[in-house]
Amino acid sequence: MRRPVPPLATLAALAVLLALPFAGELASGSKAQEPNGTISGEVRMGTAGASLSDAVAVELIALDADGGLTTQETVTSGGRFEFRVVADAAVTYLVRVDLDGVRYFAEQPALVSAELPSAELSIVVYAATGEQPQLLVESTTLTVIVLDRARRQLTLERQDVVVNLSDRTYTGNGGGITLRLPAPEGVIETSGVGVDGAFTLEGGRLATSMPLRPGRTTVVTHYLVGYDPVEDRYRLRATAPLETGAIALRVPAAFAGKFELLGETRRVADIEIEGERVLVAERSGGLRPGESAVMELRGLSGRNEPNPLTERSGALAGAGIALIVLVAGFAAVHQLLGRRVEVAER
Repeated sequence: MRRPVPPLATLAALAVLLALPFAGELASGSKAQEPNGTISGEVRMGTAGASLSDAVAVELIALDADGGLTTQETVTSGGRFEFRVVADAAVTYLVRVDLDGVRYFAEQPALVSAELPSAELSIVVYAATGEQPQLLVESTTLTVIVLDRARRQLTLERQDVVVNLSDRTYTGNGGGITLRLPAPEGVIETSGVGVDGAFTLEGGRLATSMPLRPGRTTVVTHYLVGYDPVEDRYRLRATAPLETGAIALRVPAAFAGKFELLGETRRVADIEIEGERVLVAERSGGLRPGESAVMELRGLSGRNEPNPLTERSGALAGAGIALIVLVAGFAAVHQLLGRRVEVAER
């Protein structure tokens, strides 16, 4: 079952806010009310041997049901903070701290109401380092999300669950780059999803300055690729940037008439996404940097098979997915929306 998400206008507004540094005062779309609740908590240092100053800036972001946004700031005293707020269940509160240029959020949003007018939150922050700690990729998933037959193009979405085994946030060396992802074949355009960090295509790899906090960080990237209309095939390849546990390739069954698995890539059970069958292939058991999972797709033109997905707009689905990720500021929220696999024929 899908979880409800805020309307697109609200998501867009919050995405803009989260993409900025501490934003200061913003106009709110809601009527001013007297504060009748509190949101309090503590900011804790998660890096062994590191300490925090006694006046860490903390920002509260309030999002009401109409898309109105307000912010307020305070500083910690003895590691603690407190905000006076309107206790309204229709308002969602996010608390964040920027430390050494890295954005940290409380573990969950705060909800307060007349019945429960107070909330207690905790934010764990980490010291930053430019020296690469031990990193690995727990899993990589590369999904074909849009097929544009008129332009002979595919849109791919890649998710890499990167694990930072240290207790420091890696902010990159050599120009602030934290991760370089090998780009797929035939790449035309690339982009990355997130509220912090830039994404740049450099010599066949997509480089990002996205901070890698301790624990898991999901890095989401998109690729527009072209395929040869004469050969009517595309080699879908995902390559490990680091030691990687497993790579999965996902393709809607309606997109390709046939496919061939190459190398050590193996077919696994199909999955269903919104009533549509999706083919899945996987290479597991641990991959070294540079090793790949590969699936060759054939019959992309669809000349021999009717396509039941021609009524949908793939571009709209991709935009919705990216927007949810931007709004959250947390990689996990990307998984709440689910995946739509669609085809656009012009």
